[in-house]
Amino acid sequence: MASSPSSRLLSYGSVVLDRDDFDLLLDGQWLNDRLITFATEYLMDQLNVDEREKMELVCASTCEMLKFSPEFTTWLADYRSRSLVFFVVNNNRDPTRPGGSHWSLLIYDKERNRFSYLDSLYNPNKEDAEAIMNAAAVHLCPPGTKLHLNVLTCPKQENTHDCGVMVIEFVRFMLKHGRQSAAKALEKLSMTRMDAGYMRECRTNWRTIVCDLVKREETRMKKLGEGM
Repeated sequence: MASSPSSRLLSYGSVVLDRDDFDLLLDGQWLNDRLITFATEYLMDQLNVDEREKMELVCASTCEMLKFSPEFTTWLADYRSRSLVFFVVNNNRDPTRPGGSHWSLLIYDKERNRFSYLDSLYNPNKEDAEAIMNAAAVHLCPPGTKLHLNVLTCPKQENTHDCGVMVIEFVRFMLKHGRQSAAKALEKLSMTRMDAGYMRECRTNWRTIVCDLVKREETRMKKLGEGM
């Protein structure tokens, strides 16, 4: 549902957040695709130019297109030079409407020509990630590649609502530690603890980031108004 002008809080990158989105950052709330796209775009924007050219992130809405319309994926060929490509996975099974109840992360590592899957559930469902992998591999992998989805050990959520925050943290961790070796970063991630307390800290941190960006935008608009 589109945000009404009165409820809009922040425009950032490709995302417009409203006040209802912002409230989903409170503890106990399930994050929607707009929040995850905002947070991951923000993390990507913190990279320097050289780092940014090595990484790519495919947002949740685009991953839904990969899953349900794999014939429209030729643009992925532009990412062949990327060292790491992140795909935000949702378990929605109905292409006619938004939905789903769980977020996870698929990563393509060019150096090893490997797709790795990070799911914060103890019993991950691979079907959605495999559909995206099959669509993306046509354009990212060398000809003749035998596809296999590597389900990796990773931190697990302690409740039913933190999967989106976990995905954001997985991306943050890999952007920080996976610049030289994705394999070593993924191994380190498998031994990293992200408990419910840490998730609450992450939510608070993202609320602070949003508030700071809102204040920055308000200051910018005020200065523009004064200059007219």
